[in-house]
Amino acid sequence: MTRIHLSSDHSILTVGLRTILDNSGGEFSLSASHSMENLAEQAMAQEAGVILLDVTGAISLEAVTHLCQAARSVPVVLWIDDAATERIWQALSS
Repeated sequence: MTRIHLSSDHSILTVGLRTILDNSGGEFSLSASHSMENLAEQAMAQEAGVILLDVTGAISLEAVTHLCQAARSVPVVLWIDDAATERIWQALSS
């Protein structure tokens, strides 16, 4: 089973993803939080296989870098609704 930890303040994303994963036949489980605060610790405590991070303008690339360093063993996938090309390149080069 792959454990996914979602950090998002978009309830429609959380509900939609949970619905899809609940119908996956038990291959995935989802836990969720609504802020970056203690995100690495939460994901590690829940033995997440991946962190799905809904990146908003309020989340800095420094915060993403810190998350990746704090939870080194857990891959982080960035979900970005609307991003400038420069921000994407910054994220990829971190």
